[in-house]
Amino acid sequence: MSVFQTELFSPYWFSLNKIIPSLGHLLILGILAVAFSTVFYRHFPIKEQSETKGKGNYLFLSVLLIGGVIILCGYQWIFSQLVSISNINFETYKVLELNIFSITGFASVFLLMLVPVFYLFKIFQKIRLFSSERVIFSIIISLVVPVLFFHSKPGTLIPLVIFYCLLVVSTWISTNRNLDLFSITVVLSLICGVYFLYFITILSEKKITENLKIQAVSFSTENDPEAEHLLLDLWPLMEKDTSLANMMKVEHFNKDNVEKITNYLEDNYFTGFWKNYHVSVYLCRNDQPLQFGGHEAYRFVDDHHRQHALASIS
Repeated sequence: MSVFQTELFSPYWFSLNKIIPSLGHLLILGILAVAFSTVFYRHFPIKEQSETKGKGNYLFLSVLLIGGVIILCGYQWIFSQLVSISNINFETYKVLELNIFSITGFASVFLLMLVPVFYLFKIFQKIRLFSSERVIFSIIISLVVPVLFFHSKPGTLIPLVIFYCLLVVSTWISTNRNLDLFSITVVLSLICGVYFLYFITILSEKKITENLKIQAVSFSTENDPEAEHLLLDLWPLMEKDTSLANMMKVEHFNKDNVEKITNYLEDNYFTGFWKNYHVSVYLCRNDQPLQFGGHEAYRFVDDHHRQHALASIS
């Protein structure tokens, strides 16, 4: 089909290898997941449970909630990967950078979020008669799962546990009190909105930091295209600089000459962007060799005295 040839199905924007090859596949997965969850919610045969004195109720509810939290942990992994490793902008305050891929990403995560929501509603519809103590005990038991998955990432674990508890408690209360659809939607939208906002902000900042580190490593190499381009723009200005030419009109460069010329170059030319680099200025005559520890050298030439001010950029 031609639709699979569009950029939506390109791995450039997002890919989890064979698991989820592209953003388009993630959207299809979300649609299918919601369809399955709807069928499960309406037609899956689970009998309404009545509270008994045995331990069976504790085990029954705990197992069901563990299943729900496993689904939520899987969702958290997909969601974090989507924000962290994709080339899609999810920062809503950058309105001009949002595009069809951002909208598709948001739609996918909202559709996938409905899976644990429908699952929890189905569970709590069938345990209306359970006491609060049994429900709370089962919730605590189910928290073992996110601890096992994210124990090494407290920045993910703590918000996820809070979100899970709020989601479960709000679903439980909504079911017991028979709240209308509008009220349920408002409550769940608020809880999920805060959850999305928090992780999108944190993960986007982390992604930006990692990109800056990569750029810093790139800038620190000897062959930096951007730095070389800026240097090419500097040389014509330096050659026309009469003040710099006058400083170079000496027979021999002494310590004062070196400091004066170096300070002049750093104050007038190697500012702003160049503060990210280590700039070393060397003064020499035309007949001296130009080799500085393997660094590429750039020079200003005074045609009258054939003397050079060289900058080694590293």
